Amino acid sequence: MASAANPPQEVIATTFGPLVSGIWMQQLLLGFILAQMVDYYRYHFQTDSIFNKTVVTLLLVLNLLLGGTDFHVLYRASVLFYGQYEFFNLQEWTMWLEPGWTAIVGFLAQLFFLVRCQRIVQSKFITAILTLLVLFSVGAGLAVSGSFVKDKTFSSLSEFKTPIILWLVSTSVADVSIASVLITHLLRSRTHFQKTNTVITRMVITSMETSAMTGIVATLNLVLFLPLQQTAYHLLPQFSMSRVYTITVMVTLLARTENRNIMNDKTWASVPLSSVKFQKFQPKTDTTLSV
Repeated sequence: MASAANPPQEVIATTFGPLVSGIWMQQLLLGFILAQMVDYYRYHFQTDSIFNKTVVTLLLVLNLLLGGTDFHVLYRASVLFYGQYEFFNLQEWTMWLEPGWTAIVGFLAQLFFLVRCQRIVQSKFITAILTLLVLFSVGAGLAVSGSFVKDKTFSSLSEFKTPIILWLVSTSVADVSIASVLITHLLRSRTHFQKTNTVITRMVITSMETSAMTGIVATLNLVLFLPLQQTAYHLLPQFSMSRVYTITVMVTLLARTENRNIMNDKTWASVPLSSVKFQKFQPKTDTTLSV
């Protein structure tokens, strides 16, 4: 018979199981991020802007920090307090601050895309609206951590679900809004030049893919949390949110190499089709008389 300290296996599988799986997934993604970082620092860091250098460096530091704190969450629950389920429910600061660190990583990624959007769109009004969305998102994420610090247990998450909902919804809205503005402007900027159109198409596809990745993860987090508050399935996407945000930034930065190669490749047609004039075919007539 299961005791209070040792709940049924079904409870462990739906709570401790997602924590282990979620941390394994985010550590796997960390390896992919580190490979991206190596490419960036080898080929882009020296010539990149100070803003991009700062964002990438901060993302690297925060991802390593989250990797360490999340591993502590796993080690504490599975080794230090092995067999004592109550210590899975009663967490320490490494878990309390996880939503806050994730919100900061998301803020850096959204700030990166917001700056790109401003440089392309050049609209102060649109930038101001998007900035408010981004600030609201990070504020809601920090509020989640603040509530977690106060209550300290997984079982209390349902008591402060309002900031959780606001955080995840505002994050998705901010991601999709920034991408939508950027994609709309890029599509309107299409020209008759094949090179330029190819690069614009690549940028549109990248923007759609990156916004979809972050939006899906945040939405999945919310979908798994609201109806399943007695389980920990929401930890599966939760632990991966910071990784996905970082990957979207790195994918965008590293994609510039291929775009530049396309623009510099002389084998691509660079003459606008509208400037090419075709003469109407007129068959020659023989004006000599046959004898």
